Amino acid sequence: MKSQLAEVELDPYTTQRLAEERRAELLRDAEAWRLAHPVQIQATKRTRRWILLLPWRRAPVRPGRSRMTINRTSPGVGLPAGFPFSLAGEAYGLCFISGMPALDPDGKFVPGTFEEETELAWHNVVAIAEASGCSIDDIVYVQCVLSDIDNYRDLNAWWRRQFPDISTAPARFTFQAGALPFGAKIEIQAIAARGT
Repeated sequence: MKSQLAEVELDPYTTQRLAEERRAELLRDAEAWRLAHPVQIQATKRTRRWILLLPWRRAPVRPGRSRMTINRTSPGVGLPAGFPFSLAGEAYGLCFISGMPALDPDGKFVPGTFEEETELAWHNVVAIAEASGCSIDDIVYVQCVLSDIDNYRDLNAWWRRQFPDISTAPARFTFQAGALPFGAKIEIQAIAARGT
């Protein structure tokens, strides 16, 4: 035997009222269950440390500890100019050098062969490092962004000439980007570590 359900048409106001009544009933049931089943949450030291990291709960600076100092390198003589960002930022002895394509001191792109662009980009990175108080020997990490990964072999050949002794060469990460500013073939970014 097949049971048949009667179709009842409800107006929108009745439907909304029934939904609100059902929601209120569920909320009452949930609250009754919560009151009947108390839960104790115990905060551990680890949890409390995380609270200190929240911006509205910063720990006070203790005497004898100083706040972090950030030094920024702005354009100067022989450095690319005309950018809305710092050429480098240094904190805790680490100098983060902004990515540089082949630019002249006025900040204008100088197109050339892959090797020419690489030389000029590297020259800019080294000049910024020196303006920040670091030397080429302080550079510990280099990131090379290529517009065409087919230039990877050319980059390795240039790298070997630049750093013939692998024990003094910085670490390197290379990848291809969809496009680089100014239509450049390469952009180089670096991190230098200054000893204290």
